[in-house]
Amino acid sequence: MSYRLLNDLFADAEDKVQAWICRDCLGDWIIASQAMTLRERRTCCACEREVEKARDIQMIADRIQGELPKYFEVVPSAEEAVGFELAQVVGLSIDCGSEKANALIATLLVNPEASTEGFYRAGQRYRQTPAGTFAVLRDEVISEWQGFAHELIHGRRYFNQDVQNFFGSLVCEALRAKPHEGAEIPLVVKTLAAGSELFRARIARSEKELQEILENPGAQLSAPPKLSAANNRMSAAGMPLLYVSQTLETCVAEVRPSIGDTVVVGTFSPTRDMTIFDFTALEGEFHHEALSLFERGQQQRARHRHMLRLLHEELGRPLRAQDTDYVMTQALTEFIRYHKGVEFDGVAFRSVQNKEGINYVLFDSGDESRRKSPDWTPEFAVVLSEADVKVKTIQAVHYGLSDAQPSALTLTVQANG
Repeated sequence: MSYRLLNDLFADAEDKVQAWICRDCLGDWIIASQAMTLRERRTCCACEREVEKARDIQMIADRIQGELPKYFEVVPSAEEAVGFELAQVVGLSIDCGSEKANALIATLLVNPEASTEGFYRAGQRYRQTPAGTFAVLRDEVISEWQGFAHELIHGRRYFNQDVQNFFGSLVCEALRAKPHEGAEIPLVVKTLAAGSELFRARIARSEKELQEILENPGAQLSAPPKLSAANNRMSAAGMPLLYVSQTLETCVAEVRPSIGDTVVVGTFSPTRDMTIFDFTALEGEFHHEALSLFERGQQQRARHRHMLRLLHEELGRPLRAQDTDYVMTQALTEFIRYHKGVEFDGVAFRSVQNKEGINYVLFDSGDESRRKSPDWTPEFAVVLSEADVKVKTIQAVHYGLSDAQPSALTLTVQANG
């Protein structure tokens, strides 16, 4: 069969199509992605422009026919004054604002032989189910997080593919979040500029210890050796990461000093720009592209998007150093550290001790192969300014108490020096 004959056959088939909708008039990305390149320009029934790429309305009707009953339900006859018409349901599902186009597709969906309760019976009115609105219950989100936490604590902690998949989905949704519509850089990707000031503190328990710190602040104020690395919010015991703060006041509060304690504070600066996964960015409003009703796994994605808004609460929850609840934030941080898409140098999170403060956890920047050596010591892309090492004496400690959560104390510190 010749090319010309084939072209004529396709053109004849296009001529028989009742109506076309162009890709620009379809907000749902899955439906829009199925628009075809036409043999000749056609008129879009929604915007009435001559277009080269469009979708046959019959094909759209066929695509959504089996899906709509999953996300919408017929309003009982006693409530017929409320709800959507079928054309409105079509518009909501494919994200099309053209009443004309939606009505044409709705006409193709109506089944004249449907029973009184039939979904596509003429004249029915509809309402969205929770699945149709991507409604997510807070308890569902918390339950999923706690379920994985329980598995890591009491079940399979290592080589857990389910937890890896969960973190993968969560981080993927975080990287898809933008500060606003049209933004290019993901919300959680933050650049910590070279030369920025970061602070790290240590309590000097005696005059002798104070002198040891001041004589060698580079070693004494850096991350502890691997054998001394304690169990922390973002790192397990034996994993030496560098915890620093954005302000001097925050880093002092983080070591939880008592009145009269002597605290030594070092000022560190990144030697290069660092890429940080910023958990604090999830505290405010952010933008996600709309989910599609026709996408596999959209309910899971909706849950994980909602979970992003609760993450900062989890990270800001006071925990004890021996608390096994650390295991989830530790595992999530490690997943981010080895993320294959974006190479992160660390994470940022809100301080528990100072609600206005921000902490950073910086990852070892040395050659990964060296970690197999018993003599390995971590390397961090920061430099200590020995001229800016300060000694502070704690004058007062203030606690904020809450009746709802009596164990949650807010610590603020006043220091002199």
